[in-house]
Amino acid sequence: MNVTVNGTADNEDVDYFVVEAKKGDRITAEVEGIRLGITLFDVYVAIMSAARFELSASDDNALVWQDGVASIIAPEDGKYIIQVRESSYAGNGSCLYRVHVGSFPRPMGVLPAGGRPGETLPVKFLADITGERVETITLPAAAQGNFGLFAKDDKGIAPSQNPFRLSDLPNVIEQEPNETHDNAVKFTGPTALNGVIGAPGDNDNYRFAARKGEVYDIRVHARSIRSSLDPVLTISAAGGGAIAANDDSAGPDSYIRFGVPNDGEYVINVRDHLGNGGAAFTYRVELAPIKPALILATAEFVQYVQPTVSIPKGNRYALLLSAARYDFGGPLTLRGENLPPGVTIETPGMAANSTVMPVIFHATPEAANSGRLAEIIGSLNDPAQPNMKVEGRVEQPIVMVRGQNQIPFWTEHTNRRRSS
Repeated sequence: MNVTVNGTADNEDVDYFVVEAKKGDRITAEVEGIRLGITLFDVYVAIMSAARFELSASDDNALVWQDGVASIIAPEDGKYIIQVRESSYAGNGSCLYRVHVGSFPRPMGVLPAGGRPGETLPVKFLADITGERVETITLPAAAQGNFGLFAKDDKGIAPSQNPFRLSDLPNVIEQEPNETHDNAVKFTGPTALNGVIGAPGDNDNYRFAARKGEVYDIRVHARSIRSSLDPVLTISAAGGGAIAANDDSAGPDSYIRFGVPNDGEYVINVRDHLGNGGAAFTYRVELAPIKPALILATAEFVQYVQPTVSIPKGNRYALLLSAARYDFGGPLTLRGENLPPGVTIETPGMAANSTVMPVIFHATPEAANSGRLAEIIGSLNDPAQPNMKVEGRVEQPIVMVRGQNQIPFWTEHTNRRRSS
């Protein structure tokens, strides 16, 4: 118990590992397969009794993407068998895995699913085989990309994080019952609504007052925080019919830009697309005013080859950056931060009517061999809008595993602010 085993799932291969446990012990097996970023690998994990009867099994788990988590409470003293294989027995020598086996906690969700940077708040860890657990958490002072919480108790620490959003929005936690417009949880926007679709057929309602002409971005975070929920978002006039609804406009999550048609009260409803529910069906609805945003990106230089910038000493390297402006317009200027010593950038900037701009990297003849996760930052540079401050960084997805027809299947995102 409480070890990590490294192995390979070859073609028609099944691997078995034996542990001993006492009655009442928690046994969890979490396996990393496709998350290692090596190859297209659909891993399967199971915990079996000594007689080879499955007690818990997992192919795909929303928390760990296409990897699996199996957990049990040992029904008696004795030996238990962990099985690991490729789900269709079609593995190969590249199907490497790491299976973490132990008595550590493995919650599948957290409530609330986010908080404000720097605050201290109680967080409830949900859907662990032993039940709920509350822990007081102090969040980092500044927002971070890909932030998460590691669940831990006196038995150990979870091998991977539960995603947790950091935003300046205050939290509202659902209070049951809230299945109708009349008993909907009342709140004042902007805010973040946090809840759980706790059982099949459950739906949650939140009620707020708004004035004509106000506009809100309303976004459900469920699959984006690795919840089992496939959310459907509906906005209705209080006591009336639906005004707007959405299922998958934000990937598998939901998003609506809501322009308030009249003064009055409105109801936000969240449910699962197939009417499912359970302790792992957590969500966070962020209702926020419209905020201008800028995202920079670079295309692949060679198809299916990850782009990198390599600058010869005493020479130059050129690329095109694209810009996506959201809810603003105007010309942009660029600057580089954390560039290697001896490297500078040159760019003419981007005109208001353009979405691409050339960038030239210069390296002096004396520049030492080095590499950095540098940042290229774009900002609005418009004398006609002196009070509007908008900045955006390059968001570069790193495709680790591709599926059929070269479709990206497992992708990581760089974030220089998390690097050393």
